[in-house]
Amino acid sequence: MDGLESLQKKISKGGGDVGQNSFVPGWNDRTWHLETAHNVRLAEYFRVKECPARPKMMSTFNVGENEMKKIFLMAIVLASAWILNPTARAAELITNGGFETGNFTGWTATNASGPFQPWQVSTAGAGGFYNPPFATTPPEGTRDAWQGTASTANSPFTLDQQFTIPVGVTASITWRHRFQANLSEFCGHAGQIACGTVIYSVQILNTANTVLQTLYTRTALANVNTDTGWQYNLRNLNAFVGQAIKIRFRTIASVTFDGPGQLEVDAVSIQTPAVVTAAAASISGRLLTAGGLPVNGGMVTLTDGPNVRTALSNPFGYYRFDEIATGRTYVLGATSKRYFFPNSPVALSVSG
Repeated sequence: MDGLESLQKKISKGGGDVGQNSFVPGWNDRTWHLETAHNVRLAEYFRVKECPARPKMMSTFNVGENEMKKIFLMAIVLASAWILNPTARAAELITNGGFETGNFTGWTATNASGPFQPWQVSTAGAGGFYNPPFATTPPEGTRDAWQGTASTANSPFTLDQQFTIPVGVTASITWRHRFQANLSEFCGHAGQIACGTVIYSVQILNTANTVLQTLYTRTALANVNTDTGWQYNLRNLNAFVGQAIKIRFRTIASVTFDGPGQLEVDAVSIQTPAVVTAAAASISGRLLTAGGLPVNGGMVTLTDGPNVRTALSNPFGYYRFDEIATGRTYVLGATSKRYFFPNSPVALSVSG
């Protein structure tokens, strides 16, 4: 019998079955729960087939053009209550994370083509005027870094810093940001250009500038105003221990000068050992073919309302998201250049 047709989701704790009552019947029941004392493992099959545009892949797996294959997506939701040793000494890996030098020492700031407001470091009261965007208000110290987001279409602003996480440690990044865009007053009306979007993202890249993980994404939508207010962010970087990587803050507008905007960044810190919280969860899993082979480079997306995080599966098929807030419902999806997932995404409810 086809495993997909007969599938029942099974919950196992610590790798073992917990009995008949632990089976969750029903294909449409995709609520995944988190229990504080246990790992909760849930498995779901997705029917996939290889893209016709890549016939060479068919010989790799020895299948016909129309043959369907299965891929196995396993998600593990782990509740953790971490308390750091108060005597542990943290090492700071970021230079000038609060921009209190008054310049971009330690950073590489790249402006978009034809910037409305280029990258700059200022005290409170800079920029703003259009309400939104409102003038700068550094949340820590006296300065922050900011730029105006509006520019020539599809030309990004970026702010990068490279660092190396030592072997044998844990690491995390914290930062504060405020993202604003006015895409309702200067576009979309009679005699004006059509409104576009502005995408703000925080990324981890390798030294070849390949994006390894997207830590945060927010899109300012057309015909509305956006103001996130000041947001505090914490992400775990343990997946990159022993590597030289970059942190990047990036915005890109889809339409040339359709409205003013502003991104402020402050208090960027990468510390070892990691800064952790007492009520955080992790979502991790593995992409496997039906034959048990790992799927390398699959894109796994975790969505929480307007916030989107992405991770690539490694050569062994594993992916992981850390510092997941409990008490929320997330959407987990997967894509691949070699496969498509007609039954993805799925809803994931994480409760503490």
